Amino acid sequence: MSGVWKRSHARTSEAPPDERGGNRYVRPTATAPHSDSTVSPIQLASLSRPLIASCAEQCGLDVVITSKAFLERFPNMTIPGRTLLLEDALVSPQLIEKLSALALAWLMPTALLKRALGAHRIKPMAELVGSDTTKASPMDDLATVIFSSGSTGDPKGVMLSHFNVMSNISQVSQVFMLSGRDKILGILPFFHSFGFTAGLWLPAVQGVGVVFHPNPLDAQVIGGLVEKYKVTFLIATPTFLQAYMRRCTPENFGSLQYVLAGAEKLPERVASAFEDQFGIRPLEGYGCTECSPVVTVNARDFRAPGYRQVATKRGRIGHPLPGVAPVAMQQGRFAAETIEARLRRGTPKPFHYHDKGSLAVIGRSSAIAQIGRFKLHGYIAWLLWLFVHLMYIVEFSNRLIIFIRWGIQYVTFSRGARLITGQESEVRSQESE
Repeated sequence: MSGVWKRSHARTSEAPPDERGGNRYVRPTATAPHSDSTVSPIQLASLSRPLIASCAEQCGLDVVITSKAFLERFPNMTIPGRTLLLEDALVSPQLIEKLSALALAWLMPTALLKRALGAHRIKPMAELVGSDTTKASPMDDLATVIFSSGSTGDPKGVMLSHFNVMSNISQVSQVFMLSGRDKILGILPFFHSFGFTAGLWLPAVQGVGVVFHPNPLDAQVIGGLVEKYKVTFLIATPTFLQAYMRRCTPENFGSLQYVLAGAEKLPERVASAFEDQFGIRPLEGYGCTECSPVVTVNARDFRAPGYRQVATKRGRIGHPLPGVAPVAMQQGRFAAETIEARLRRGTPKPFHYHDKGSLAVIGRSSAIAQIGRFKLHGYIAWLLWLFVHLMYIVEFSNRLIIFIRWGIQYVTFSRGARLITGQESEVRSQESE
């Protein structure tokens, strides 16, 4: 189902350059008032004084959250706006605060807890996906601005909404099917969208365990953390993987089930050497900050008696995440219209995704379909699925060939794709029964 990226388009604005100096992995975060008086965090790098001043002026910074350790490392740095030190904000909580948090977490029902925290005002992702994209929603509010240097040397502040981040989390979760038994190693910095989404918010949203460490190059400590806490999901860059191969033992990474590499090209020699040493092959993915950030990713092949679905290929960046293809098709037309409008010195219109509906086959001569408010199921939905898919195939000859193949498979009762609807634990319990 291709619903989760239906409005996940990012907006960009110019921002000061990112001069990566000093301690690379300690970054201050600033908050700026949004148009509706809400507060959005701004991810800052270790910039020079003029660049920080320029950034503060462009974004209208109000409060800067940092730490004493960072300021001591850069004593000449001037922080714009009001400063909130983490050491002051995270002082030892009082006993009554600890007891209140314990009571809320253990005793309060989930519905009441959401209401107490204000989360009841946010619609579930399933409802937001099918809603009108032109209507304002709290999920469309600005969640963060992450500063990154562009390929042309002109850095930009990438504005990501709550829907951008949440949709990407939903897409990645569909691919890897993480559960509460998994643990992620959070070593990527939060000023990078990869670490911000996968390391910070994915564990919180999906209820997955996470083990944090501030320095991803501290290989020996990281190897010990993976072994001690039985980490199952390692997210890193190829550069970091090479450091782990030099300092970590195969026993350290014995609990890993997935190793996902991104942010730079994964060389074949690095992937093969990592697999030879640790017995698990890194899966390469691709993304960018504007896409918050994952776009494509390799995954494990699915194997069953008489069936195999290939999910990874060496030297490739993988398959698009669920929901990427339909948006890419519409954004391709939007890009062409935007270029044409600029050539005519006109004003480009903002992009809005048009939901054409969802179709899925659930059995022989049976399918489900949802087009707007209309819902179909059974044989009629299956015929609709057949007709729509044939119409989207390019050229009549291709349509005819595929129609003949489908007809042969239907008559000979050939095996089709397998639909997995539950988590791994649910599937195992059903098989045991």
